[in-house]
Amino acid sequence: MSDEKEKLEKDDEIVNQEPKKESKNISENKEEKIKKEAKNKEESKNTTETKKEIQKEIAKNEVEQEKKEEPSSAFKKVENKKVKKKSKHTFLKLILIIIIILIIAYFAFFIRNYLIINDIRNKASKYNNMTNYSYITLNKYENGSSTAITFIRKDNNIRYEIIDTNEEENAITIWKDLETKEAITSFPYQKIAIKGNEEDMINITGTVPFEFAYYGNEINGLGLFSLIYTEEYNDKECYIIDLGDNYKKWIEKDTGIVLKTQNGENSIIQLLNVEINNVEEVYKPDLTGYEIRNK
Repeated sequence: MSDEKEKLEKDDEIVNQEPKKESKNISENKEEKIKKEAKNKEESKNTTETKKEIQKEIAKNEVEQEKKEEPSSAFKKVENKKVKKKSKHTFLKLILIIIIILIIAYFAFFIRNYLIINDIRNKASKYNNMTNYSYITLNKYENGSSTAITFIRKDNNIRYEIIDTNEEENAITIWKDLETKEAITSFPYQKIAIKGNEEDMINITGTVPFEFAYYGNEINGLGLFSLIYTEEYNDKECYIIDLGDNYKKWIEKDTGIVLKTQNGENSIIQLLNVEINNVEEVYKPDLTGYEIRNK
């Protein structure tokens, strides 16, 4: 019995000792794990510090390199600014030169036009008080129709003979006495005549060969915007005054007489058979057989 009792006591001791041993092992494992984690943290800390030191060193080297390059870079910046400034000044000078050249060219253009226009006016001015002449104007229109007007003047008597080249029966004859103011408008094909005061009758206006003789200094304005060049027309050397949009005048160089006018796209007026001091008499219309109407 005593032997069994001792054996049981020994077994109890062994059983009690095993939990203590396991607890001790667990504690030791925890300590080792903690130590290992602490060691890893230390190593990580050391690595981070090393990286920071390397970055600081790189930054330091970069700063030193920039300091070394600063004089050269600053010089380059100054040089670049000088080049840009010089380029800008060169461009502005070029623009200024172009503007000056254009102004000089336009001034020369105006002076040339002014001299030509005054030359035309001076040559035409001798016809300003002309009272003996005749001419024919042929008016051609865009629609294909045309009108011929024969103008005759001697002293105070004037006669217009107007014929529609497509419909001759529409012919009109106008006679005027500028002194007595008497006027007659007759329609030869209808045998109708209208008598009245010169101021109340049909007034024929249009291109006349001596129109530059009647202009004052306002004609000089043509020199500002007209293109003037020379061209031969009906075997005569002419100035062409081109106002743009197909408005042109052909003026004979030697006499200043207008030979042709183009009024845009609508009509062309040709002045034909301009004769001076050739009219012997301007006949008053013979109204025999006419129906006379008073206005």
